[in-house]
Amino acid sequence: MTPVSENRQLAGLTVHFQRSGHGPALVLIHGLLGYSFSWRHVLDRFGAEREVYALDMPGSGFSECSASLDPRLPAAAERLLTFLDINGITSCDLVGSSYGGATAMFLTAKHPERIRSLTLVSPANPWSHIGRRRLALLRLRTIARIFPAIARKVHPLHGLAIRRMYGDPRRLGREVEYVLYPESDHSMASSARPDRRVDRMERIVAWFGKHL
Repeated sequence: MTPVSENRQLAGLTVHFQRSGHGPALVLIHGLLGYSFSWRHVLDRFGAEREVYALDMPGSGFSECSASLDPRLPAAAERLLTFLDINGITSCDLVGSSYGGATAMFLTAKHPERIRSLTLVSPANPWSHIGRRRLALLRLRTIARIFPAIARKVHPLHGLAIRRMYGDPRRLGREVEYVLYPESDHSMASSARPDRRVDRMERIVAWFGKHL
């Protein structure tokens, strides 16, 4: 079944989401810098047995944003609860990835009666102290004002950051390559060298396989 794109009004903002299938509700929450597109490969599959909702959280994807939008996790969880309410979802299976996983945890902790099951995919740890100094720097008004413009100027470095997320850069898909290198007509992933740690790990696993 082809997913259907819909919009709802949530806290004065137009929120976009994709819906597919029929049955028990399954709600998919993307991570930071993601949106409903992140779930495109599973919507049809899940929609064969469930009614699937993949939304663009306010400020992401095709949903509207506001300068007054509260970015904190408790507020994000409340917006997610409102999304369930306006769509008549009394209970659901909830899946959250990264920042969406942390949002899903907050919602489940506060309203457990609304969540049948909770699945977390590499969830962000809201209690981690990693990066606290960088976050404190970004809270400064001057830095917060100029950071977006600077981030856009250093787009060529995005590829380096993305490749470092992969043990083997050759696993980058074509869609990721296109986002990173829209003007390139050759595969950056195919020319990227794999991380030596991956090769070493593969040899270690092979050794154990022979000696167990």
